[in-house]
This record gives sequence, C-alpha cells and structure tokens, in this order.
Amino acid sequence: MFAATSAASAPLVPSKPATLQPTVGSVPLVPQSAPAPAVTPSVGPPAATPAAQIAWWKMTLQTEGILLPGPSLQLGFKTDFRPPRGRIGIYFGNLGGGALSISACAVAMSDGSSGGLTITAAAGPTALPPRGQALMMVQLEHASPFGPAVPALTVTLAGAVGGGAGGAHKLPVAPHRFVQPWPLQTADSYFGWWRTAGLAERQASFAWAGPYDRMRAKQQLAAGAGLAVLENVDPTPSNLVGAGYLATLASAAPPDKVANASTAIFCLLRLEVNPQRGAARLTVRSRHAPLADSLVKAFAAAFGNVAAPIP
Repeated sequence: MFAATSAASAPLVPSKPATLQPTVGSVPLVPQSAPAPAVTPSVGPPAATPAAQIAWWKMTLQTEGILLPGPSLQLGFKTDFRPPRGRIGIYFGNLGGGALSISACAVAMSDGSSGGLTITAAAGPTALPPRGQALMMVQLEHASPFGPAVPALTVTLAGAVGGGAGGAHKLPVAPHRFVQPWPLQTADSYFGWWRTAGLAERQASFAWAGPYDRMRAKQQLAAGAGLAVLENVDPTPSNLVGAGYLATLASAAPPDKVANASTAIFCLLRLEVNPQRGAARLTVRSRHAPLADSLVKAFAAAFGNVAAPIP
C-alpha cells in the first residue's frame, strides 16, 4: 500500500528544483516556477517556447481556448468529447483590416499516419473578410489507442495579407481525451490493478503553483481527464487518487467489466502533495505508455506550470 507522508518527512522535491527527474522512458520536463506568460502572437504556429508548451498541454484539459492569437489570423477551438467519439469546432477569425485568402486547410495526424483516430473534417473556409469569422467542424472516432502523434490543422494563407505564411497547428487532442471514469469501489481493488505486471509508469515532481486547493485539483482531474477520483484509498488526506479506462469503438468498458481484462486499456493516477512545502509528485500507470505520458505532462502543466515538448 502507499506509505503516508507528513510535513516532517523528506520533501518530495528540493525547495528549488533545477530539473524534473521523470522515470526512465519519459521525456525530460522543464519546471516553471511562475505562471506562464502570454504567448507571442504570430501568423504561423507559436514557437515551441516553454510558455507555448505549458499553454498547449493545459488546453488538452480544457473545452475551449485559443490556438493562435493573431496578429492577422486567429484560431480558437471548442470541444465536445463523449468517448469513444468527439468533435472539435475550429473558429477562424480575421483580425486585420484586409481580406484573408486561405488556399489550403486540412486536418490530419501530425505524423501522417491514421494514428488510431478516424478524422472527418468539414471543408474549411477559403476566404475571410475583414473582421470576418468562420467555423470548421471536425469529427473524431477513437478506433484504437493512439499517440504520441496528435491531429494537426494545416492552414496555408495566400495573397498580400499574411504573405503566404501558415503552418501546422497541433490540436489539443491527446490520448486522455478518450478516458472514461472507472469508479473502483475499494482500496484493495485499486492496489490490485496498480500492481498489474507490464504497466508503463510516468512520473514528475514539481513545485505546486500557488496555494494547494484539494477540491479544485479533484475537479480538474475529473473534468479535465475523465478520471474517477477515489476517496479513502490513499492514507494521506492531501493526496488524490484517480482511475479511468480508455474507450475505443471496439471496447468501451473498464477491465473489470469485460471478458478479457488483458485487452482493456486503463490508467491509474496518484497525486502526492505536501502543502507545507508546496511540493508535488505525480505518478501515472497505464498499459498504454502515451496515455500515461500525456496525463503526466498535462497535469504537471496545470498544477505546476511545467513545460514539456508538444508532440
């Protein structure tokens, strides 16, 4: 079982961490001790600065946001996920005083593969008048586990305004978008699944951004990633434990509700927080490594302003 922690125990991370120390196989993360500054506007995709990375991972937990703030073309999104299906509306806005001509607009996986997602995108706009807006709907079906590649919107601008600039904008559709809550009833059940052989583990330690609000963190785990937050599992009151399973078109049930549990993809999360020291450690285990990876990176960004590469 988990060992209890206390204010007198050794800190989860040094008081002034230099770098995070993820488990073997994960991508090194860079801690950010202050809230992320605003992303510098650009015509193409934002530069992969720590601020842009933090903002993108936070958006994978949100239902709406701004992918590109301008200066001429603005891109926003709004999502509706009901695993194993989802849809994302992409909003185009012309912030300038001249017309924008869009010569190409498409959505595909960022690595060019099918990636386990069936993507059906409506036709994108071909032109935007000054201060004009347009909407492009994208339907997603989760056929099989995917990652680390994600869907990307490619936009090519033509004409004098925009100078032919554009690029591929990674949509905030990480594997945890297709997680459903798994309300395990007992601590013994949780620990039993935690000890399942062959699980991929990802972990990050970081300084908590601001005062620790356990209820707010609990709500973020549930609303942002579809996890069931389990009470009376971890012996330390400040800690949080969550469980979920990956819903696909072929299997939309948790491991304990299917005939062959070995085929079901699940994830188990443990968030350890020492409020007195402002330190946190996040651990996720899953049969699907990209799912564990995306959960750790998304919540490390949300809780600790930690940057990680955009896939």
